[in-house]
Amino acid sequence: MSLSVRLGRRANIIEETPEHAHLLCLPSSVLTDQQLAAIRANNDPSLGSTTISTLVPLVSPGHNGHQNGHAPTDLKPETLLRQSLERIRAEAELAARNGTAILVLSDRGVDADHAPIPALLALGAVHHHLIRQGLRNRLSLIVETGEAREVHHIACLVGYGARGVNPYLALASVREMAAASREDITTEKAESNLVKAMEKGLLKIMSKMGISPVESYCAAQVFEAIGLSKDLIDDCFTNTPSRIGGIGLEKLAHDMFVRHQRAFAIADQGPVVLPHPGFYKFKKDGEPHAFSPSVIHAAHDAVKYTPGYDASVDSDAFAEGYRRYRVYADMVNDGRPAIRATCLISSPQARPSQSKRSSPLSPLLAVSAPPPLAMAPLAPKPIPPWLLP
Repeated sequence: MSLSVRLGRRANIIEETPEHAHLLCLPSSVLTDQQLAAIRANNDPSLGSTTISTLVPLVSPGHNGHQNGHAPTDLKPETLLRQSLERIRAEAELAARNGTAILVLSDRGVDADHAPIPALLALGAVHHHLIRQGLRNRLSLIVETGEAREVHHIACLVGYGARGVNPYLALASVREMAAASREDITTEKAESNLVKAMEKGLLKIMSKMGISPVESYCAAQVFEAIGLSKDLIDDCFTNTPSRIGGIGLEKLAHDMFVRHQRAFAIADQGPVVLPHPGFYKFKKDGEPHAFSPSVIHAAHDAVKYTPGYDASVDSDAFAEGYRRYRVYADMVNDGRPAIRATCLISSPQARPSQSKRSSPLSPLLAVSAPPPLAMAPLAPKPIPPWLLP
């Protein structure tokens, strides 16, 4: 398996010329700040780079300062986000037509007056716009984002067309943690460990899909979306399966602006103490979990109840045991849905299918029979060679 990627303009695939090999080779899709700076500083005119900002301005041109994170115009968050996506698409198309070989989508520069567009949304919008314009092979895409912090984030960005990802905020975080740590580890070693962990995670994801080189994984879109509307899928994630529909650009824009406003509201209050979202470990004010401590305690209370005598002949003891079980069952059944299965509702009107088109059992048994080679030792006469696999 290989994580090496090549950056640059892709020539006609049915021809073979020296220009086909004029590409910039990188050992991995996970880029450090130094590697990205070297790509930008490259003097080769045929491997020139352009950077496009993926920030949404929250104030009108010429307006100074901010008003609690809101734009001083009457534009809705969805309109601001849609306008910014159109700007990014137009700038990407212009860069491709002007000969740019490496296009960097960057969300650096976030402040009180600029909010970052979700990296995957911006990447998908540019990637599919260039495909529709017939310009995608003219350049390679790199994403410089502070949003990517997990292996899955890297895999999604690569899967939707990014040949390189620079998770600059995650890298800066581990460098700061190493500098403040009492452990004997340098900032360079901490950064290297994070990059290696992301690379190994990406290799593991690729191996599960049966893909060996990361360039075959790039833009393959081997994902299924859950909770995204058809309009959003068609616009930014074309041909991605999304079976149940879901939210659109309006909800994404609202969440983006709420997160931005909350972040800078916290920053204005003095020393910043970030709330724990509880994505991986239960936190009191974090994301709900299916097996929270209260649910586990209720389950323990139900199964550990022992009245000390035969409860089957004592109605009060049975009632108490059943009451404790109901406490646990109600917490599981009436809580906020945490997995897809909890969103399914059984219909009391459902009836078994009475279709007359049902197949009889005997043909199914014949189809499911083992192959001839497996039955050869048990056959009463030799199996004809043309039936053997």
